[in-house]
Amino acid sequence: MPWTDKNRLACDWTRRIAHRLAAISEPAGRRLTFASKIADIDPDAAAQIVELLLAWAFERREPMCRLTCDAALLCVIDKQWESDHLARTRECCAAMDTPLAWTFLAGLSDPLAAAEEELAVIAPPSYGVADRQIPLGERRSLAARPSRTLIEHAMRDPHPMVTQRLLENPKLTENDVVWMSARRPTVPEVLKKIALHRRWRYRARAMRALVYNPWLPLDAALSLLPLCNIQTVGELLGDAKRSEFLRTAARLLLKTRPFCQF
Repeated sequence: MPWTDKNRLACDWTRRIAHRLAAISEPAGRRLTFASKIADIDPDAAAQIVELLLAWAFERREPMCRLTCDAALLCVIDKQWESDHLARTRECCAAMDTPLAWTFLAGLSDPLAAAEEELAVIAPPSYGVADRQIPLGERRSLAARPSRTLIEHAMRDPHPMVTQRLLENPKLTENDVVWMSARRPTVPEVLKKIALHRRWRYRARAMRALVYNPWLPLDAALSLLPLCNIQTVGELLGDAKRSEFLRTAARLLLKTRPFCQF
């Protein structure tokens, strides 16, 4: 991308928002702050800012760059970015030399729908009770208990609400999460709960297992891609089980260089 005054303005704004977000400890607060600030930016500048954030997060791998990029991508998934402004930003991405930003904003805004029958075909585990079916509310309660046996049952539960409760269990280990992330077939929304969880989404082994799992919805996979290392993204290019859209995003990440230093 050739250097222009707009590039310089995008760099300056991105540095400022990165420093501001670094002072906010809660991920939810960072997302809300980014969404409110980006809405005040012209869509053509916003397109360049997203392009910069993606390149900086992937290339430089510094915490400040990564958390700012993360806030931008997650506020799209959470629909916190004002919809009209986001739509105009996507249009600018298509018209400008910002293919990386267009690919990610398009995929995050319009994720591939998960198959509705996935939840029905995977039966819940017995939780060690043979004489009755355990209702959802009870399964959620069991997933929060410290018992190793109950945790292992909950790891196989197909309901995303059980997964959400399990992910908060302090006795759940990283090995458990990697196993859940790699499991297939599985329920797409279960994987998405892991991919978007603030405790587990940044673990390198879990990220790798998630992005290689073809049941992970596209928007969640795209949100993880800039956080992955170069080897993981490079190997993804040869994985025919992942969508062509995701592999295109990986290819663009590997080709892109930021047009100025952070």
